[in-house]
Amino acid sequence: MIRNSALILVFIILCQFGSKAQTAHRFISRNFQEAVENQTRTFKGVPGPNYWQNKSHYSINAEIDPLTAVLSGTETIVYFNNSPDTLDRIIFNLYQDIYREGNSRDWDLSGMDITKGTIIKKLIINNIETDLSNKEKNLRQGTKLISKLNSKLLPKDSVSINLNWEMSIPSKRPIRMGKYNDSTWFIAYWYPQIAVYDDMDGWDMISYNGSVEFYNDFNDYQVSISLPREYVVWAGASLLNAGEVFNKKIVERINEAEKSLDLKHIITEDDYKKMKVTHQNLTNTWKFSHNDNLCLGIYY
Repeated sequence: MIRNSALILVFIILCQFGSKAQTAHRFISRNFQEAVENQTRTFKGVPGPNYWQNKSHYSINAEIDPLTAVLSGTETIVYFNNSPDTLDRIIFNLYQDIYREGNSRDWDLSGMDITKGTIIKKLIINNIETDLSNKEKNLRQGTKLISKLNSKLLPKDSVSINLNWEMSIPSKRPIRMGKYNDSTWFIAYWYPQIAVYDDMDGWDMISYNGSVEFYNDFNDYQVSISLPREYVVWAGASLLNAGEVFNKKIVERINEAEKSLDLKHIITEDDYKKMKVTHQNLTNTWKFSHNDNLCLGIYY
């Protein structure tokens, strides 16, 4: 009995030593180790004293033609390099390119809604227009556009970018964006945006194939969307000009709803039948402001 007890005791001690050894030698990726050494992260994964994030300010003017299902727009981006690194390129996310002919996808589109992807008509960086046909300067890779800078972007500096673009909105196989019926559209991640540059991986080069979750900076947005008068637009943002797009009665209901905890019906079926929802201009321009990422819902 004494020998058996001794064996059990030795076995328990060995198991404990083995458990501690595994904890002490737990695998830690090299990029995470470097982040800890640079004090941008702690071993717990939370931000360290030297943590930073880059960000952008977007000013976007866009319009949608429901008949052709084409969204076109212009945008001005001011990108702030808060990192300690000097950047020689800017990486854009063109999530809309999941529908681009030849791109990889996690969804079988069966040939439906295949397009030319995001059509960049003009790209100007720090007041210098870049030659989009020059593949050494501007390379499309999956849902990324890699654009090399003429002048490197220094730490704590910013760069100004102007883009003209258009895209076709999917109508048969919507993947997080598209035309869902004759009167309803939902369009997420519909504009070219700058990819994340972070303290662990540098530029995020993971292409969007349909299933992976989005990874984006926290940004500021000023957005204008123009549509025919019968359409109403909502967004994950603050509507700045309700009085310019909605009829007076609708604006009064919005103001009442903002002050109440009760359920309020702002737009009714009867309002639509009587055409008493929006101002009856040829088109209405909806203006939004937001401090994060922006998606749109459109209906009538």
